Amino acid sequence: MIKDELINKCTTESEKETALFFDRLGLKCVDLGFKIYDSKNNVTGEIDGIFLDEENEVILIYDESKQQKKSNDKITKFFTKWSNQNNEAKIFETLPNLAFYPIHILYINKVQNRDETDLSSIEYLLKSNTSILHKDDFEYFLHLSENIGKWTKNDLYNLIDVFPPQQRIEIDATQIYIGNTPAYIFADRPDKILKYSYVSRRRDQDEGYQRMVDIKRVKEIKTNLEEGKIEGFPNSVLLNSTIKLNPEPYTKSQCPKQVKISIPNHYSSCRIVDGQHRILSFSLLDNITQTKFSLPIVLIDNMSISDEIKMFLDINNNAKSVDTNLEYELISKLNWENTSKNSLIKTAVRVVKELEKKNPLKGNIYRGIVGDTKKEKITLLSIVNSMIKNKFIDYSGGLFQIEANQNDTKTPASFIQTSLVEINKSSKQKDYFFSNRGIELTFNYLAEIIDYEESEKEKLEEVIKLKTVELISIVDDKNEELRKFQGAQGNKEALDLVLKHLEKKVDA
Repeated sequence: MIKDELINKCTTESEKETALFFDRLGLKCVDLGFKIYDSKNNVTGEIDGIFLDEENEVILIYDESKQQKKSNDKITKFFTKWSNQNNEAKIFETLPNLAFYPIHILYINKVQNRDETDLSSIEYLLKSNTSILHKDDFEYFLHLSENIGKWTKNDLYNLIDVFPPQQRIEIDATQIYIGNTPAYIFADRPDKILKYSYVSRRRDQDEGYQRMVDIKRVKEIKTNLEEGKIEGFPNSVLLNSTIKLNPEPYTKSQCPKQVKISIPNHYSSCRIVDGQHRILSFSLLDNITQTKFSLPIVLIDNMSISDEIKMFLDINNNAKSVDTNLEYELISKLNWENTSKNSLIKTAVRVVKELEKKNPLKGNIYRGIVGDTKKEKITLLSIVNSMIKNKFIDYSGGLFQIEANQNDTKTPASFIQTSLVEINKSSKQKDYFFSNRGIELTFNYLAEIIDYEESEKEKLEEVIKLKTVELISIVDDKNEELRKFQGAQGNKEALDLVLKHLEKKVDA
């Protein structure tokens, strides 16, 4: 816990939030609001926070910012200032009890997401001991730390390339094959597995995946372990190494074979394919309790991401059902026959990703991944299904696609965006429109009126805009009544109500 005299040095709630985040990771707070001075007592350098990780023999220093303008200039000054050996020396001079461990310099941009920044002008500053956390990165790790505490550090260190002092772990194992990929069977303690395995997914910053963490389920398993109701887990945790473990494995005919393997002791060097909740339950137990257990593991040797995703879907379709939102997300990463429904799902998900690049859908789609919360978001499932049902995309080119081109995503995204932008600009009922019910009504309505119009696609954007204005007028006027409609039947009744009032306006 951070001492009061240190936390009180934070000048903003944002600075306090960041300091408490690093405290939850199990790091020791050395100083906050640190400053160095020249001979005339003028401030020549500032650091928002200094934290020590004794286990990994590293010191983290950081500057956090909510300033959007000239952020690259601020990053340049901070990295340049504290990469200077003379300024680094002043840190140790000012804090004489601080161990002489390597310093990792971290800049936290709390305003811009990773895909909103252009770092090309400062790439030369990004070295092994300098890292940038963007708004979406920090929010992801902050959310994770509130659920699994200090184990979030492993995922953070994987992103910023902080490595444990011991670089490799040697283990006795039995080699087998899963399909054509070598795999290794062994057992290990939960605390060690937590270090070298992904327990979650960092949005699109890596190719790993996991379904949404069910914290209630994790806590139930943890309680059962503490109370002795669960003595262990006979089913293996399934991992996939992100790098090749053995360049010359034994052949299938020679297996099963007793071998020694060296697991890279990098944080999060293996992805969890199955067993996430078991592993996470141990993260809530104290270290002594963790050492009392061993878990069986099947470690796959660098299976391709497409095969790994297929295995994940197979496992979860035959056991605990995977969140369909996440299933759609994973389907979009694989190749499918053009005549299959999955190919349409893939195209629709890609259209949604185009829409998410801009407001109003930016940050408003729930995908069922770790760190994602439903709140009032539109689910990927609902928007994709509505897009397919209304044939905005189709096998031989949909209503909003370039003729006979199923893979066209930019054209339908552009047409849909025209309607969404108009709604965002003009409607008084945005919360209704940007919900599952609202998206369903909008898509059903557009499909209906475009069918009536039989417009050429060159004029379609103009038609969509005009008809959306009419829809906004009706929804704003009849919103109280529309909000009563629920479910599939309610969606039909909502469309009937809108079309009925549209006819009245035309007749008038």
